[in-house]
Amino acid sequence: MNDKLVWIDCEMTGLSLVDDALIEVAALVTDFELNVLG
Repeated sequence: MNDKLVWIDCEMTGLSLVDDALIEVAALVTDFELNVLG
């Protein structure tokens, strides 16, 4: 059983998949008590 959570945050220039762009992505791994791992 996996005991980790992966949190992903995406920053975009807008909400349109056609007209806007993805400009930044962040990822964080925690345990189930929300302690950051790594």
